[in-house]
Amino acid sequence: MSECPYCGGPIAESDRYCPRCGERQTDRGDREGFLDPVVVQYLDGVRNGARTFDPDSPYHEQFERDVAAAIGDFAHLLDAGADLHDLLAVDRSTRVEPPADPIDADRPTRQLLGLTVLLGLITESFSGVDVDELLANYHDLQDDG
Repeated sequence: MSECPYCGGPIAESDRYCPRCGERQTDRGDREGFLDPVVVQYLDGVRNGARTFDPDSPYHEQFERDVAAAIGDFAHLLDAGADLHDLLAVDRSTRVEPPADPIDADRPTRQLLGLTVLLGLITESFSGVDVDELLANYHDLQDDG
């Protein structure tokens, strides 16, 4: 059993709406992505103002594990010689016209927004690293493989 990201009430896996507050719950069965559905509920609650990011929450701990594991797995894909363009059917012509809401965006736009967020996170997290340096590092890793 999960809890509603809006009111904290108990939610059964089959509930489409919270029995306590009536808010619509995140679709769990037909969604795409690597995040656990419980984490998606947590993030929906943060996005809608019902929760704040709480590092002491077990949902936040699961969120951190999911994201860290996904980022770490990119190195394994490169090492295996995987071409993400082919694996993900990335549309290289997609452009994002702000503002774009990831919830309502189509799949190529969500992918582009996600990569934009990831690139911003990386360049802000490591002092002295810029996009050109990251691209050069990526090409060096490809050439070594």
